[in-house]
Amino acid sequence: SKCYSLDDSALEVLEAWLELRQLTLRDIPISGACLAKLENAEHLTVLRLSQTMVGDEAMESIGRLTSLERLELAETLVGDVGVAQLTRLTKLTYLDLSGTQLTREGLDSLCALKSLRYLHLNDLSDITDDSMLQRECWPQLEGVSVGPSIGTY
Repeated sequence: SKCYSLDDSALEVLEAWLELRQLTLRDIPISGACLAKLENAEHLTVLRLSQTMVGDEAMESIGRLTSLERLELAETLVGDVGVAQLTRLTKLTYLDLSGTQLTREGLDSLCALKSLRYLHLNDLSDITDDSMLQRECWPQLEGVSVGPSIGTY
């Protein structure tokens, strides 16, 4: 069920959760303004924001969460400008950008993510198959999905 009563202002409490390790805010109407409150969450390793209104402006705050290992942004408003903010996430091993605004140009900034093991780029209008990926950027990848998704998130 959708939690429409939650929004960015209702999530002001995030600032107090310094020991937070995982956070799922999937399928709720947040824009990402609340994510600035997470900047002191030094132990946060998993952040799931799929199916929210989060866009490029929120990626600056997410880029400061340098402990992140897993980031799920499927079906958000994130595009090339926002993805470029993620290059500081040197521990990131899992990234889902399916159904976002990412284009081939935005893929270049992802090359900085040398720890990446799993990359999901389904349902992107500008990236239709894995031949568009520069394999030399991520020789360590264990799993890649590109093209139309099968099923739902």
